[in-house]
Amino acid sequence: MRVPESVVSILSYVATASFAAGIGYLFTARHYRKQKRYEFSERRLNELYAPLLSRIEQLRSDGQLRVDMFRAKDEAWKEKCKRAPEPFLEHEDAFAPYQKSIDYENRHFRETMKLYDEMLSILNTKRSLAFRSTLSFYDLLFRFAELWRRWLDEAIPGEAIEKLDVPEEELQPFYDDVEARHTALVRQLSGDHRL
Repeated sequence: MRVPESVVSILSYVATASFAAGIGYLFTARHYRKQKRYEFSERRLNELYAPLLSRIEQLRSDGQLRVDMFRAKDEAWKEKCKRAPEPFLEHEDAFAPYQKSIDYENRHFRETMKLYDEMLSILNTKRSLAFRSTLSFYDLLFRFAELWRRWLDEAIPGEAIEKLDVPEEELQPFYDDVEARHTALVRQLSGDHRL
């Protein structure tokens, strides 16, 4: 039995249209998934890694400035002591500006510690955006911030904090992870893998 040409034409049209619709659907679905991954990466960068890196860079800059200022003040004080007559009777008056500087640094350290609290808050509220490697440092960051907070609030003796050993250097792997993730996300989103 022979199929009429009009039926073949209709079937051919339906098959071509179905094939085109299927191809269109596949490309649209693929583009949609790609767009969703892009949007998620963009949120990761803007809501988690950029704010974390900003605070880390602020801590690094502040720490370097503090070290530079300490060295300069230490050298200046030593020179002042060398030039001073023996006995150094005006020691207290001469030391007054240095004491003000020490007091300022102590107050400023409290403000600096808030950056660690902000990082913890960002990690808590944006946890779903974090890579596992970043989350693996959460306990270390929490411990560091909490122990220093307790010390500043005089809730732990200085001798005890020394025994607990909480140097900021322990956070370096966390800082490195955040910086590496930030860089990778910027590269991914920009399409420029040479960054």
